[in-house]
Amino acid sequence: MPAMPETTPSQRQAAFEELVDRHHGHNFLVNLVEGSLFRFGTALLNAATVLSAFLLTMGASKIVIGLVPSLFTFFWTMPQIISAYRLGHLAKKRRTLMIRRFLAGLPWFVLAGVLFFYQDTPLWRNISIGALVGIVIVFSLLGGYTVPLWVDFIGKIFRPGSRGSFYGWRAVLGAGLGVAGSFVLAILLDPGRVTFPYGYAWNFAFAGACFSIGALFLGRSREAAPPEPLHDARKHGFIEELAATWRSSRSYRLFVIGSVVGTFGGAGMGGVMAWPFYMARAKEVLGGEGAYIGWATAVLIMGEVLAALAGWWTAWGQGRCTCSPRCCRA
Repeated sequence: MPAMPETTPSQRQAAFEELVDRHHGHNFLVNLVEGSLFRFGTALLNAATVLSAFLLTMGASKIVIGLVPSLFTFFWTMPQIISAYRLGHLAKKRRTLMIRRFLAGLPWFVLAGVLFFYQDTPLWRNISIGALVGIVIVFSLLGGYTVPLWVDFIGKIFRPGSRGSFYGWRAVLGAGLGVAGSFVLAILLDPGRVTFPYGYAWNFAFAGACFSIGALFLGRSREAAPPEPLHDARKHGFIEELAATWRSSRSYRLFVIGSVVGTFGGAGMGGVMAWPFYMARAKEVLGGEGAYIGWATAVLIMGEVLAALAGWWTAWGQGRCTCSPRCCRA
């Protein structure tokens, strides 16, 4: 039997790009749905408004209230360098990414179950506060661990010229759904409509469903094997490579410094560090929960909508630049 002719690297790359183009529409749709559901879920779990109001109502100390957004930020970012080291070499990323994203939604069903059986006693209050803190840590670890994998995955299933458009549409639609989520909050967390803590229980259950259902949509993505073996950081000096990149790339240094500085002003799930204390003051002045939680979340997310629109325009321009031979020669 005659041997099959070997393909050249350029032929393998061309075949890979052909598969990417063939599945572009399908991948764009399912990942847009996943991103929108994820953003809707995070609006329901806004650390600065929803979680802080929940902890205030449960009688948590201001230290715990201020700690939760910080825990989210720390445990979301900390595992990313580990996952980049351990998972970056995977040729197929979809299954690993889908499983971890699906699991990240499950702890919120646990918290919802705790609240459905809630009794207004000091023991149940402490259990609820402890469960929320623990679930924030678990969710952040699972979600943050997937970030480098997800970025690689998106970069693989979309051509460079369409990535900016995808990120822009995902940001705009996700932020729009986040605003819709704030109106859902205004209904669920109003004691006049839903008795405490059942409104929070349904809210956490809806958020968990958004994450898990979104993961199933992500799992419907069509991923082609890379044309060449990927770089395996485990076989090289990973820390040394990071240090070399830091020394050689001014853009990388500015990105890291900007991210670190931004962390001092921002918190997880759309939160801002000072907002939990604004919410504490609002509760003292207005009393109860009420619609102000939803409106406060809407105000935060509307700012993100404007930023997303600006980002969409910038990303569109970057996509055009990526496709332009003139830019490539510059």
